[in-house]
Amino acid sequence: MKRQFRRLILVATLALTATLLLDGFFGSLITTEASTLPKRVYKEGNVTITVTPAVGSSIAKLSNSKSKIAPLDTIVRGNKETKTVQSMYGTVTMTVTYDRNLTTKTSTITGIYSLENTDSYLKLVDKWYTSSVAQADYYDSFHKVYVTIKITKEECN
Repeated sequence: MKRQFRRLILVATLALTATLLLDGFFGSLITTEASTLPKRVYKEGNVTITVTPAVGSSIAKLSNSKSKIAPLDTIVRGNKETKTVQSMYGTVTMTVTYDRNLTTKTSTITGIYSLENTDSYLKLVDKWYTSSVAQADYYDSFHKVYVTIKITKEECN
């Protein structure tokens, strides 16, 4: 009876010691791994999330980690701006497409959408665009007159 009681106490003590040792070992392992994890940056659409694991947090549960959400530039794509210029016998109309950055409040011209000419004497000579300017040049060979229509990125709101 005494021998069984000693075994019971010994088994309970060994179980408790093993539990404490394993808990200390795995607890320090989890803490060490969590503290050595690098910051993680996740980008989804216009949102950037930075996750920094806190020391002492477990890998499975990062409830103590700090998250920072920082919006990226908000860009509205596919806008159109139209300008009309009077010529000698009609009008010339140009429409450009542009992207508008709402964060920096700047525009970027992305192309010439359409050119319309109601003056029968004018013929299109040249058209071109950059990110800041779009231009079309017409020439009236009968009257020897050039007509230029230009849209700048500052005109695109």
